[in-house]
Amino acid sequence: MENFLMIVPVIGVLALLFAVLTSSSIGKKDAGNERMQEIAGAIAEGARAFLMSEYKVLLIFVAVMFFVIGIGLGNWMTAVCFLIGSLFSPDISVWELLQRQMYVPQVQLSLPV
Repeated sequence: MENFLMIVPVIGVLALLFAVLTSSSIGKKDAGNERMQEIAGAIAEGARAFLMSEYKVLLIFVAVMFFVIGIGLGNWMTAVCFLIGSLFSPDISVWELLQRQMYVPQVQLSLPV
């Protein structure tokens, strides 16, 4: 069992390394022509609007669950851990949207006219 506990952080570091390498690789790709960049901008704007409205609801849920765990279970340490974990997930996705230009691969599509 102790061997498995040593493997978990190693797998986590490998996953983070993979994410950094993949993000770097995608960031170096050509963003496409002007029309593709316009479409990517519209997609990013829509994604930001969706995430912001979703996080407003999520914030209420997290606040309620924080107190349910803290008071209901009587375990404030677990409640704080839940709160911290629930705050990191949205932060990463919003940061990624704001920091990265959306990559639109240049692929030939044959659409029905």
